[in-house]
Amino acid sequence: MGPTEDTIKIPVDEKDPIKVLKIRSQLTSRMKGGLSIFLMENLDVFAWNHSDMVGIDPEVMFHLLNIDSKHKGIRQKHRAWRTCVDFTDLNKACPKDNFPLPRIDQLVDVTAGHALLSFMDAYSGYNQIPMYGPDQEHTSFITDRGLYCYIGMPFGLINVGTTYQRLVNKMFKNKIGKMMEVYVDNMMVKSKRAEDHIADLAEIFHIVRKYMMKLNPHNCIFGMEPGKFLGFMGNAPFKVREEFPHPWWVLHVDGAMNNNGRIILVTSEGHHLMSAIHFKFYVTNNDAEYKALINGLKIALEVGVVNLIARSDSELVVNQVNGGFQARGPRTELYIRCVQRLFKKFGSTKLEGVPREEISNADAFAKMGSQMDIVLLGKIPLGIQEIPSIPEVSVFQMQDTPQETWMTPTHNCIQAGTLTEDKLQARCLRYQAVKYVEYDGVLYKSGFNQSLL
Repeated sequence: MGPTEDTIKIPVDEKDPIKVLKIRSQLTSRMKGGLSIFLMENLDVFAWNHSDMVGIDPEVMFHLLNIDSKHKGIRQKHRAWRTCVDFTDLNKACPKDNFPLPRIDQLVDVTAGHALLSFMDAYSGYNQIPMYGPDQEHTSFITDRGLYCYIGMPFGLINVGTTYQRLVNKMFKNKIGKMMEVYVDNMMVKSKRAEDHIADLAEIFHIVRKYMMKLNPHNCIFGMEPGKFLGFMGNAPFKVREEFPHPWWVLHVDGAMNNNGRIILVTSEGHHLMSAIHFKFYVTNNDAEYKALINGLKIALEVGVVNLIARSDSELVVNQVNGGFQARGPRTELYIRCVQRLFKKFGSTKLEGVPREEISNADAFAKMGSQMDIVLLGKIPLGIQEIPSIPEVSVFQMQDTPQETWMTPTHNCIQAGTLTEDKLQARCLRYQAVKYVEYDGVLYKSGFNQSLL
């Protein structure tokens, strides 16, 4: 969630109360007022929803795969039900880009002597950079609706971090080291005098606007004190220095495997604490992802973790919790509230999306086809969850003699296989019925390899 210092949320749009930004709670009244007005006047630099992201001009930066000519005919693997493509083979064919990234310990040092800091996070940063045109076909994958490819640089490709670092170095070349520091898509604006901070932010916002970059309003914090920014830069690979008493831990969760949840907690020293949860009740894929995350957070709290980076391979869960996707239905809202309540018990937290291949020790878990694998279970503790993490959501059930609607024939077809006498209509009905599923007396629409809607 950002630095450990207390923050407050300020409304920045009278027409939309949901739009809020975070500032330091201990700021003077004058600074709070000035900063609030400044942010209200610059709402366009934030992406409040996905449609606000126009993307970086390819004349400025694009991602080049630079595929080794020895590798030909690479086909991407489309992982079932997930909104993610397996780029393992493609990454093997691309040489590593050794463009240097900033050192976190140096970023800590340069904050000394500054009065105020502000932290900004690029909204789905990697996706804002376009793919090099001829390389787009190499990211193609097949779905039931046809052949698709990425036109924006997707998460999971090799060298995406260095490509983004090249972009920000180019954008802020005259500001880095003076009034700002940048680590990939994490930006820090620093001011030696508090009264100059708004003017410094204005200069950076001007550059952000010029290059059509968008910031994530949920992960930006303004007006902080120096020395407390590791909560924001927490996704960077660094070794915590002694002056910071609470090191960062990393939690990896994956919930979609035979009614089991997989949890890996990585200490700051690199030790792996592995656990598995078996759900003794029916769960959908999304349910399992949320339950794995919730159980993982509880385990982290039990072992005394203060600062945590949680990583999930479910793009849907990550975006719903972070506010990028709208939650659908009361059940999902309950999950999100439960996760957010647990987040508040930590000093600092951050939830990130990560391809399954990057989850630590994922191979060990992949071998655990079920809780009956005794050999592996001797190494990985298995917990049994008897009841759901959230209370069951009450829904209106269909009456014994329901009023007929346009969905009645579809419901009858699914429930009892009832079809009309007209062969053409019966065929259309069967086609329509496969798009829906009945669960607990309620009819849900289900897309191909997707969760229930």
